[in-house]
Amino acid sequence: MEKVERDPDTDCLLWAAGRDGGYGRFRVDGKAELAHRWLFIQVHGFAPLVVRHACDNPPCVNIDHLLPGTNADNVRDRVVRDRGARKLTHVEVIEIREEYAKGVLTQKMLADVYGVNRTVIGFAVRRETWRHI
Repeated sequence: MEKVERDPDTDCLLWAAGRDGGYGRFRVDGKAELAHRWLFIQVHGFAPLVVRHACDNPPCVNIDHLLPGTNADNVRDRVVRDRGARKLTHVEVIEIREEYAKGVLTQKMLADVYGVNRTVIGFAVRRETWRHI
């Protein structure tokens, strides 16, 4: 519990130590573990395919906010919460390449403007395959 901070507004218990992609991460016997998943297994005694966050807060380790599920459940959660990946149009990709070539906007800035992850912008400016964008 020394690595957890309570959010009084949401009752989330936020992992305050190492994080990876927003999720709490630590090592047990030399193996990297996701904090919320490890805790769920310790409390419930089984490992579901996916441990979902009812609170939609990745660093949360409040056992009352953690739910077992499948990959399909996880995808459904993303859709319901409108957190699915947004695809760029061909016109947007061209605009992004032109803006980035000017050297004024960073990939992070372009990601914020277009509402996508910086990685998606990287694919666009490097002209990587369309399936990635």
